[in-house]
Amino acid sequence: MTSSLDPSTAHGDLPSMRDALSDVQSKRLRTHLLLGNGFSLQAGLPFAMPIINHFATTYPLGARASQLLNNLPAIAPEDSLTYVTNFPALNPVTGERTSEYTLLRQALVEGIIDAHPEHRYAVRRAMRTAAARLLDEFDSVFTTNYDLMAYWTMQEVLEPPPFADRFRPGHDRYSGAEIVDRFVARTPRRTRAFWHLHGAIHLYQYKQRIAKVKVDRTDSSVRDAIWNARDEGATPLIVLEGSSDRKKNAIERNRYLRRAFHELSRLRGVLFTFGFGFNWQDSHLTDAILSNHRLSAVWVGIYGDPNDVSNTELRYRIEERRSETRHENGGRQPDLSFYQADGVLRQLIG
Repeated sequence: MTSSLDPSTAHGDLPSMRDALSDVQSKRLRTHLLLGNGFSLQAGLPFAMPIINHFATTYPLGARASQLLNNLPAIAPEDSLTYVTNFPALNPVTGERTSEYTLLRQALVEGIIDAHPEHRYAVRRAMRTAAARLLDEFDSVFTTNYDLMAYWTMQEVLEPPPFADRFRPGHDRYSGAEIVDRFVARTPRRTRAFWHLHGAIHLYQYKQRIAKVKVDRTDSSVRDAIWNARDEGATPLIVLEGSSDRKKNAIERNRYLRRAFHELSRLRGVLFTFGFGFNWQDSHLTDAILSNHRLSAVWVGIYGDPNDVSNTELRYRIEERRSETRHENGGRQPDLSFYQADGVLRQLIG
């Protein structure tokens, strides 16, 4: 495994995503995209502070809420949510879930749904179009985000939608309404795939079925449709566990999430990451990527100066997991390269 990023690399020396992608595509390799929180932030989807404000008014644990909010970092949503889900809610002796865990998870789910913009107009059309052009470059797309940015992009800008998300129309007697598509594991070959690795606010479980709330092109509120599904007994499919091990366990218990993780683990070609931080709580994803000998290369998006503290820590996290997974597959690992992720979507406008 080699790296394109030397510690002395200057800010301007990293290739753009467009240049890196063009080089890979010229070799006729399959390309895949993993989206993290940075994708939605760059698109301008407001999401973080409303979640935090929700806890300030509805978090149901009294004095412990004050402790939580006082320590809650004013950073990216995924980091804030990780902090909250790591807040003590398990019995320190048995490790079992306590009543606080149930209350905390309910507050988290409600906060995420209430914080989400009601309409696609929260994101400028030019930015949605730019995001669509980006996604359309890849053979498959994965996301760890709970929000609807990528979904809105594909369903409302690209026509017909170029990706198969494994959900198909069909009446579901548990939902009662036409708002539900059901998960179907089998899909035609050679279709481009889209997967939510950690679930999303519009994915639900109805009894033994996994379903998706449809978000059409009308001006109807997405939150209303999601709340209606909840009122009919649906359970939101969102992985909120704080640690990587707990996330992996939650994934293994759900056939949609298990399939999504499996698809990521067996990719062939080249993987680009955009806005994904390779954080410790996502080590299960990092390990799946770095131990996949079928991938020839992984391109990681870097924001700002490659030598600043955050990017130095990013490299350290990747190298740490690289060392942990090197023994797998006879030491074969994908090459590691970095590109400049600043302004990726702005460059696609126009």
